[in-house]
Amino acid sequence: MTKTAAVLHQKALRLSAEERADLLIALWESMSSDSDEISAGELAFAKQRFEEHKATPNKVVPWRKVRSELRAKSR
Repeated sequence: MTKTAAVLHQKALRLSAEERADLLIALWESMSSDSDEISAGELAFAKQRFEEHKATPNKVVPWRKVRSELRAKSR
């Protein structure tokens, strides 16, 4: 995380939960493309991943673990 992003992150943590949620939505929407439609490649990728999941459903990693690992890497 850049220094600027870290400062913004600390400031965002001081917001109320509702304000953080509003900020999250605004940031997420700012990253989306102009089109809400997915490409053929994106659809194929999603179908492939779903088939992989159906074949090996026990390979799921809980979000809590993923988040913890990502946070550890960003420190």
